[in-house]
Amino acid sequence: MPPSPLPTSSPDALRSFVAGREQLRSYLTTGSGELLCQAKRSFSAAAAFDPRFQLAIFYRSLVQAELRETGAAIDGFEQLLKAQTDLRAEVLLQLAYAHTKRYRNEDFVKAEGYLAEASQAAQARGEKGSELLALGESLKVFLYAVMGGHLSGDSDNLRPLYLEKAVELGEGLLKDKARMTSGEARFEVLNGLGIAYMRKGAVAADSSRQEFWTTAESRFKEALELRPTSVRAMQNMGLLRGMQAFQARSDGAEAQAQALFREAKDGYAKSLDLNPNDQYPHYRMAKLCALTDDWDGAERYFASGRQYSGAVAEEEWRELRAAIDTRDASALTW
Repeated sequence: MPPSPLPTSSPDALRSFVAGREQLRSYLTTGSGELLCQAKRSFSAAAAFDPRFQLAIFYRSLVQAELRETGAAIDGFEQLLKAQTDLRAEVLLQLAYAHTKRYRNEDFVKAEGYLAEASQAAQARGEKGSELLALGESLKVFLYAVMGGHLSGDSDNLRPLYLEKAVELGEGLLKDKARMTSGEARFEVLNGLGIAYMRKGAVAADSSRQEFWTTAESRFKEALELRPTSVRAMQNMGLLRGMQAFQARSDGAEAQAQALFREAKDGYAKSLDLNPNDQYPHYRMAKLCALTDDWDGAERYFASGRQYSGAVAEEEWRELRAAIDTRDASALTW
């Protein structure tokens, strides 16, 4: 959170903003999705009382990004850039994060561009911009790891390249103790590395797959040690367990596959207990239920997931709907 004065003359705007900051701090400690929703309402009220209150717009947009209201978040951040905000570096970093979470080629290009601009803006602050520079490099690890799993079309063949870039940059940052002083930056590096190693394991030969997956698990656990209530890291661990379960099933080890599916369910369920305001964990839970012949559970999580916004493609929802309707999960992938 950027330390800044509160440039508003509206007492009502200030009261709403202070309430939102406290709710957001509590969310970061507890992971409670309800606190995140309360923070959004408070920051929205502050911005309504004073439409020129840039910090209120910044935090409202940040919370919207966390709630998967990506379009609204991007609109708010772009509004701040047009207003030539003093928070330019912070806004650019958040824009990069929001575009990354859209999981589309064109958004990856925008995210990389925003990270480059953020680096320049942070460098212009001198020593005061050092933590922002480190966070920008950390978000680049996350971006490259996501690109390594989601690039599509003509760029699909670039996935291995970006996974290597994520690992090289991330491991280098972890060794640079002087730069990794921010817990936020270190978390992004660890989470991004976990994603990269997980994806590398998914496409690796049998001889190296387990090594990659073991390293991914280690990085996710380190991320969770820093942020025990991070639903992002919990869900990534669940994704890893699902991959391992599919591999075990492919190897004929059905008992092991079922145990891994249960672990994946536990991870996603825990994340949903904390914050249900994203369709993604509902989708994964519905798929896990289908894969383990719990069709009532699959129907329940499918219905709950469709109530929330997020980045699950409509084609994926349709495939899952077909599996539930036919009570046949044989065509589902992970």
